[in-house]
Amino acid sequence: MFYPINGWTKARIIQTLQERMGAKKAKDHNGRCAYLTSEGTRCAVGAFIPDGHPGQSYQGMVCESSSFDDSEDTLLSTYPDLQLIVPLKDEALYTLQGMHDDVRDSADARPACIEWVQMNVAEDER
Repeated sequence: MFYPINGWTKARIIQTLQERMGAKKAKDHNGRCAYLTSEGTRCAVGAFIPDGHPGQSYQGMVCESSSFDDSEDTLLSTYPDLQLIVPLKDEALYTLQGMHDDVRDSADARPACIEWVQMNVAEDER
Protein backbone atom coordinates (compact mmCIF):
# COMPACT_ATOMS: atom_id res chain seq x y z
CA MET A 1 0.00 0.00 0.00
CA PHE A 2 1.27 3.45 -0.91
CA TYR A 3 0.50 6.54 1.15
CA PRO A 4 -0.16 10.03 -0.19
CA ILE A 5 2.38 12.72 0.72
CA ASN A 6 2.55 16.52 0.65
CA GLY A 7 -1.01 16.96 1.95
CA TRP A 8 -2.64 14.93 -0.82
CA THR A 9 -5.47 12.45 -0.28
CA LYS A 10 -6.57 9.52 -2.41
CA ALA A 11 -9.71 11.47 -3.42
CA ARG A 12 -7.65 14.47 -4.55
CA ILE A 13 -5.26 12.23 -6.53
CA ILE A 14 -8.21 10.64 -8.36
CA GLN A 15 -9.84 14.01 -8.99
CA THR A 16 -6.59 15.41 -10.41
CA LEU A 17 -6.19 12.42 -12.74
CA GLN A 18 -9.78 12.81 -13.93
CA GLU A 19 -9.44 16.54 -14.54
CA ARG A 20 -5.87 16.91 -15.82
CA MET A 21 -5.02 13.69 -17.68
CA GLY A 22 -5.95 13.56 -21.31
CA ALA A 23 -8.22 10.96 -22.87
CA LYS A 24 -5.35 9.96 -25.15
CA LYS A 25 -1.71 9.24 -24.39
CA ALA A 26 0.55 12.25 -24.04
CA LYS A 27 2.99 12.00 -26.94
CA ASP A 28 5.02 14.73 -28.58
CA HIS A 29 5.22 15.34 -32.35
CA ASN A 30 7.92 12.62 -32.59
CA GLY A 31 5.71 10.03 -30.90
CA ARG A 32 7.69 10.09 -27.63
CA CYS A 33 5.92 10.13 -24.29
CA ALA A 34 5.61 13.59 -22.77
CA TYR A 35 4.55 14.95 -19.39
CA LEU A 36 2.68 17.69 -21.28
CA THR A 37 2.12 17.95 -25.03
CA SER A 38 1.71 21.09 -27.10
CA GLU A 39 -2.00 20.18 -27.33
CA GLY A 40 -2.26 20.18 -23.53
CA THR A 41 -2.47 16.41 -23.04
CA ARG A 42 -0.82 15.19 -19.83
CA CYS A 43 0.37 11.77 -18.78
CA ALA A 44 -0.34 10.33 -15.32
CA VAL A 45 2.64 12.00 -13.63
CA GLY A 46 2.29 15.10 -15.78
CA ALA A 47 -1.14 15.65 -14.24
CA PHE A 48 0.60 16.52 -10.96
CA ILE A 49 3.19 18.93 -12.37
CA PRO A 50 2.02 22.52 -11.83
CA ASP A 51 1.23 24.67 -14.85
CA GLY A 52 4.29 26.61 -15.96
CA HIS A 53 6.79 24.33 -14.19
CA PRO A 54 9.80 23.50 -16.40
CA GLY A 55 9.33 19.81 -15.58
CA GLN A 56 6.36 19.79 -17.93
CA SER A 57 8.76 19.80 -20.89
CA TYR A 58 11.21 17.25 -19.42
CA GLN A 59 11.91 14.15 -21.53
CA GLY A 60 12.77 11.02 -19.55
CA MET A 61 11.88 8.76 -16.66
CA VAL A 62 10.08 10.07 -13.59
CA CYS A 63 12.61 8.37 -11.29
CA GLU A 64 15.23 5.63 -11.23
CA SER A 65 13.37 2.37 -11.79
CA SER A 66 15.58 -0.05 -9.89
CA SER A 67 16.65 1.75 -6.75
CA PHE A 68 14.35 4.78 -6.58
CA ASP A 69 17.32 6.87 -5.52
CA ASP A 70 17.38 9.21 -8.54
CA SER A 71 21.07 8.52 -9.22
CA GLU A 72 20.48 8.99 -12.96
CA ASP A 73 19.02 12.02 -14.66
CA THR A 74 15.29 11.77 -14.07
CA LEU A 75 12.39 14.17 -13.70
CA LEU A 76 12.64 14.12 -9.90
CA SER A 77 16.43 14.46 -9.79
CA THR A 78 16.41 17.29 -12.33
CA TYR A 79 13.56 19.10 -10.55
CA PRO A 80 13.85 18.09 -6.87
CA ASP A 81 11.26 20.73 -5.93
CA LEU A 82 8.64 18.42 -7.45
CA GLN A 83 9.24 15.98 -4.60
CA LEU A 84 7.53 18.57 -2.38
CA ILE A 85 4.57 18.84 -4.76
CA VAL A 86 3.71 15.40 -6.15
CA PRO A 87 1.19 13.23 -4.26
CA LEU A 88 3.19 10.00 -4.03
CA LYS A 89 6.75 8.85 -3.40
CA ASP A 90 9.04 7.74 -6.23
CA GLU A 91 8.13 4.05 -6.42
CA ALA A 92 4.39 4.78 -6.48
CA LEU A 93 4.79 7.46 -9.18
CA TYR A 94 6.90 5.09 -11.26
CA THR A 95 4.27 2.35 -10.92
CA LEU A 96 1.38 4.72 -11.70
CA GLN A 97 3.19 5.98 -14.80
CA GLY A 98 3.76 2.34 -15.80
CA MET A 99 0.01 1.74 -15.62
CA HIS A 100 -0.48 4.70 -17.96
CA ASP A 101 2.21 3.52 -20.35
CA ASP A 102 0.87 -0.06 -20.49
CA VAL A 103 -2.52 1.03 -21.87
CA ARG A 104 -2.63 0.73 -25.66
CA ASP A 105 -2.10 3.99 -27.50
CA SER A 106 -5.69 4.37 -28.73
CA ALA A 107 -7.26 3.82 -25.30
CA ASP A 108 -8.03 6.25 -22.49
CA ALA A 109 -5.50 5.50 -19.71
CA ARG A 110 -7.44 7.34 -17.00
CA PRO A 111 -9.64 4.39 -15.93
CA ALA A 112 -6.60 2.11 -15.47
CA CYS A 113 -4.71 4.79 -13.52
CA ILE A 114 -7.69 5.60 -11.32
CA GLU A 115 -8.33 1.91 -10.63
CA TRP A 116 -4.66 1.49 -9.67
CA VAL A 117 -4.96 4.40 -7.22
CA GLN A 118 -8.18 2.99 -5.77
CA MET A 119 -6.52 -0.40 -5.19
CA ASN A 120 -3.03 0.68 -4.10
CA VAL A 121 -3.18 4.07 -2.38
CA ALA A 122 -4.35 4.65 1.20
CA GLU A 123 -7.00 7.28 1.90
CA ASP A 124 -4.52 9.79 3.30
CA GLU A 125 -1.05 10.26 4.75
CA ARG A 126 0.19 8.13 7.63
